[in-house]
Amino acid sequence: MQSKEEKKEYWKQYKIDNQEKIKEQNKQYNAEHKEERKEYNKKYGAEHKEEIKEYKKKNKEKILETRRKYQKEKKEEINKTRRKYEKDNKERLKLKRKEYHDANKEKEKIKKKEYKLKHKEELKEKQKIYQYKKKYGITPEQYTELFNKQNGCCGICHKPQSELKK
Repeated sequence: MQSKEEKKEYWKQYKIDNQEKIKEQNKQYNAEHKEERKEYNKKYGAEHKEEIKEYKKKNKEKILETRRKYQKEKKEEINKTRRKYEKDNKERLKLKRKEYHDANKEKEKIKKKEYKLKHKEELKEKQKIYQYKKKYGITPEQYTELFNKQNGCCGICHKPQSELKK
């Protein structure tokens, strides 16, 4: 007969050795008992609301780290699911965004101002790129290269840029 410690050690080792097998069994069980699990979780959540709240408060960093790790590992799968959801619920999401925007106009204005202040240089650069693309059909780098190639003069009349209006 095994002692408690020996049994504990055996199961600990068993879990390590059969990690994949246990994961697969858990997946299968959860799939077969989906509704029961959902109902149980709902009931448990309602009965232990305060305990759950306290646990989340105490373990906030641990929970966030676990979530980040999961999201990093399952990035493609999550994105695929999100894109499918967005495609299937396009109108609903559009309506939700509009409702949120209408309800939070002032908050949105403040956020926009803060963003502009925080990303001033980045936005200037984006604006510059947009203007060059719109005006000349090229990037600022291409413009600079062309400007240097022509020694700061017009490619047609060969006048320096300082003498030209545009």
